[in-house]
Amino acid sequence: MIATVYEIDPGRVDLSDALNDGMRYNFVLVLPEEESHETINRLIQVSIKKHFHLKVKFEARLMDVYVLTALNGASPSMKGSTENSYTSLGQAHLSLESKASVKDSNRVPPGASITGIDASSITMEQFCRVLAKGLARPVINETRLKRKYDLEVRGDVHTTNEILQTLREQFGLVLSPQRRNVKILVVRPT
Repeated sequence: MIATVYEIDPGRVDLSDALNDGMRYNFVLVLPEEESHETINRLIQVSIKKHFHLKVKFEARLMDVYVLTALNGASPSMKGSTENSYTSLGQAHLSLESKASVKDSNRVPPGASITGIDASSITMEQFCRVLAKGLARPVINETRLKRKYDLEVRGDVHTTNEILQTLREQFGLVLSPQRRNVKILVVRPT
């Protein structure tokens, strides 16, 4: 919920171990009248900080990341989404292969490999967030692509490296490992 209301990738939230007690919470916000998305997020942010006694701040940290670029803009094989951009939320799924089991479906097991991608009506920013989960590091969008796309990678792909190669060959999308300053949300008890 913290990542959602601060509009940041969950992998960029530094949550103190003291706060990660494994508890699950429901959140309900009832407003007297319709409010903007920004106002709703701000109200939930204030309520979370107050209820859980938190201090929350953004800071930049030098991290290992992948940078996503488009070699020559949108490749002809990148299908522009036919869904209405105002009503479609976009969705993407990664197929993962791992020898380890995992209890938390929001966390990718160490050593897992991406073995497939199925994305529909998704922006490159959204695509980067999905890739970050499978690659276990932030992915920064530098494609300059503004539309929504449908992307599918399936077939004889068994490792993350093969996925990266297929993205390059099929769509002209290149993921390059780099070190960059990344905006992180630091959450600590007061």
